Amino acid sequence: IFKFKIIIALHGVLTPDSLKAITTHLFIKTLAKIVLSVFYKSVSMFYDAIVVLNTLQKEALEAYGVRPAKINIIPHGAEKCDVSVDGFSEGRQILFHGFVRPSKGLLELINAVKHLAEDNVDVKLKILGSVAHQTFERVDEKRYLMEVTRRCEELKERCIMKLGFHKTEELLKEAKMSYIIVLPYKDRFIESSAVLHTFMDCGKAVIVSATPRFLADLSPSEALFINPTTEDLYKAIKSLIENEELYKLLAQGLKRKASSRYWNIVAQEWFKVIMK
Repeated sequence: IFKFKIIIALHGVLTPDSLKAITTHLFIKTLAKIVLSVFYKSVSMFYDAIVVLNTLQKEALEAYGVRPAKINIIPHGAEKCDVSVDGFSEGRQILFHGFVRPSKGLLELINAVKHLAEDNVDVKLKILGSVAHQTFERVDEKRYLMEVTRRCEELKERCIMKLGFHKTEELLKEAKMSYIIVLPYKDRFIESSAVLHTFMDCGKAVIVSATPRFLADLSPSEALFINPTTEDLYKAIKSLIENEELYKLLAQGLKRKASSRYWNIVAQEWFKVIMK
């Protein structure tokens, strides 16, 4: 009405395959695809521009019939890891951050650390976890949180878990003190990981699951991709501990990626879209 330019940013793009509950029902899956197509086409009609975070999101929108000219890719912003921390924590600390829920692969990670400890590999796990609203609404989510807590306690000093809200400065300090950052998420959402972008400038090797949220933003020279199973996590962590050259390659590659995505650079990309 007022001739303002309206831009919408999509953190993720839904597809029937990312909606786990309906993927086994062909009719509902087809219906979901039609509904999503109508929704995203409507979005493109009522907004002057659409901003997505990566090429996978752009491709998903184009598959729904959204005109490519309306879609702009601006990556998620990366934090500058400029906290002053001297050295690593005792033992090789493996850091996890994210919601403590079944889709995050935490039980598999705890099992991998347990097997590494049994093989006399000097590692410990630090879980900086958040509690999702689903935990208070669903029995299976509550049980999962209790199971993660129990398994972590069984490892004693090998596993430390802190639940709650974690400030960015705290996260960056923990990342600097850690040896490896592991994000074994299982969901299939087409989006970008804010957790990854928080840590990517800290000069650490990262292990991630081969899921869309990581495949969209990283290459094999920037992270070690795995299936989020106990065996694959065990092998990946051990390989990075034993292969210093590979560790440096991944850490340096990821830090280079971060330097192209600092928030001030992202802001300039937004300005270009606004001024088009």
